[in-house]
Amino acid sequence: MPRGKKKLPLEEQIRNVKNSMAELTAELAKKKKLLKELEKAQKEEMKEKLAEAASNSGKSLEEIIQMLQG
Repeated sequence: MPRGKKKLPLEEQIRNVKNSMAELTAELAKKKKLLKELEKAQKEEMKEKLAEAASNSGKSLEEIIQMLQG
């Protein structure tokens, strides 16, 4: 019959948990940075599309703003 896992000493368990938390914190920081970069790129893409649509509309910037404001 197989035996269960050998229980690690508490000090080692604590060290393992702290190490795991540090790794997760670093990974979270990377993900936050990536998210910020992606959101910035998305915003720039939206600006470019809006500028292109405004340019192709033949209307002045003031006319477009008035249309959007209702």
